[in-house]
Amino acid sequence: MEYGNRLVLAPMVRVGTLPFRLLAAQYGADITYGEEIIDHKLIKCERRLNEDIGSIDFVEKGTHNVVFRTCHEEKNRVVFQMGTSNAERALTAAQIVCKDVAAVDINMGCPKSFSISGGMGAALLTRPELIHDILTTLKRNLDIPVTCKIRLLKSSQETVELAQRIEKTGVAALAVHGRRIADRPRDPAKWNEIADVVAALSIPVIANGDVFEYDDFQRIKVATGASSVMVARGALWNASVFSPEGKVPWEDVKVEYIRKSILWDNDIKSTKHTLKEMIMHHSCLELPEGKAVIKSETLADLAKLYGEEKYYQFVRGNRLLLKGRYENKNMKKVVDCSESEAISMIATNIYFLKAEPSIKKDIQPPTTILMVRLVTGPAHPIANFSRQANGAREPEAAALKPPFLEMHLILAAITARNLEPALNWAPTNGDKLEQNGSDLELKLHRLQFLEILQKESRDKALKYARTYLAPFACDHMAESQKLMAWKKQEWISMKQLPVPVDLDREFQFHSFFVCSVTREQATEENPPTLMLCVLRRFSKSCTRFSSVHTALLMLMQPDM
Repeated sequence: MEYGNRLVLAPMVRVGTLPFRLLAAQYGADITYGEEIIDHKLIKCERRLNEDIGSIDFVEKGTHNVVFRTCHEEKNRVVFQMGTSNAERALTAAQIVCKDVAAVDINMGCPKSFSISGGMGAALLTRPELIHDILTTLKRNLDIPVTCKIRLLKSSQETVELAQRIEKTGVAALAVHGRRIADRPRDPAKWNEIADVVAALSIPVIANGDVFEYDDFQRIKVATGASSVMVARGALWNASVFSPEGKVPWEDVKVEYIRKSILWDNDIKSTKHTLKEMIMHHSCLELPEGKAVIKSETLADLAKLYGEEKYYQFVRGNRLLLKGRYENKNMKKVVDCSESEAISMIATNIYFLKAEPSIKKDIQPPTTILMVRLVTGPAHPIANFSRQANGAREPEAAALKPPFLEMHLILAAITARNLEPALNWAPTNGDKLEQNGSDLELKLHRLQFLEILQKESRDKALKYARTYLAPFACDHMAESQKLMAWKKQEWISMKQLPVPVDLDREFQFHSFFVCSVTREQATEENPPTLMLCVLRRFSKSCTRFSSVHTALLMLMQPDM
């Protein structure tokens, strides 16, 4: 876990559950804190793999009460925040969850009475010896980063002194909320006192307080010198605050949150609480929408309220199928079905996903096509499930379950825009893909290349292309050309083509690629892509070259 230059979702009680964390990450959050969980609660839990939805649940023993839910997609960014007042108990709780989260954080800033009365939260700020005991115990026994979140003390000097003592425990980072215990949310955050803490420490400091717009991330970093920035209310009111492209309308964010709550079977009370907080900020609970949310008793009620009934039925139907059951709508009852029959019906539902607009909008178009190909492609066992169903005996049907569950987890990752599981799966099934003439692996790498190009940098994208796309370049020249010239608006806006870049001596007097279509001749159907031409030599060194040509040359020569 890296803490430098990160956008962080703050821990929020009854808000920071799995759907909201994934929503924030979708819009650009780098680190997502879960809601505070009390150590007493966690040590009563057992870890369970929820195969129905692909999650990892920590469930109170003897009950179905899910205390904490996470999933593979967020493992490298989710922080488990704990409320504690005892080092030994904190370690016991942390050891239960530490293999499924990126870091553990101790809450030392909550001013609520339930926290302070138990000696937790902000009550720890006046007990530096206990803070030292808790943090050093965790640091000494855990293999993942340990952090904590504090509030300001009565004076800036006291805050700095406490922060310095915390730093000596070996924590990876320190989050500082720029308000004191007695301050209310309407009171301005004291960025200047956060700056005093930053100046006194060498570890990363995460600044928190009064961040409501994307531009505020940079403002607070400049004002405090903090490494990273944490946002709470600004994200609660509109999770797209993390997006550098600007906020999405809150109505759209709200519906996206409902869909994720349905997909991950979120607790109805938590879902309603989060929706009510959104509505209270943007509208009013006394209006029809607010009243309807208050009256809702199930996720199905919320789905109906917001026009997501088809999505709810699709998700619920697949969930039942994974349990070996399906809903017969005509009979209005649930009946048993065989494993192979369930698998066949799931494949049918995947096709429905492709055709149904109200379902399809939950996933980006390329991902939708990819999902259908992953599930129904000829190289994967799922393609044969329905054919095998008629003659399959129970042991054979049972053998089909592991590959299907594997694919289910891959699909869940793709819906969260995480292609890593699919990228890991494709090479291991490369021979079968090749036998069936499938270009799935190329399409996966293409999506990942575009994702890196959009969210990170051109250099990283080119490095990725040289490593993973170069082997496909000879057999898929047209595809490679499109990738290298994919940003149409970029070349249209150029005053001059090509853009010159320096070439090293080893590339001088070499054969090269030229642009067969000029910018003036180009159309949307015929962009200025690249073609392999005859060998050309020059009487003088060619030391300048088009950046686009260089990009394709780099793609075609992975040994560069």
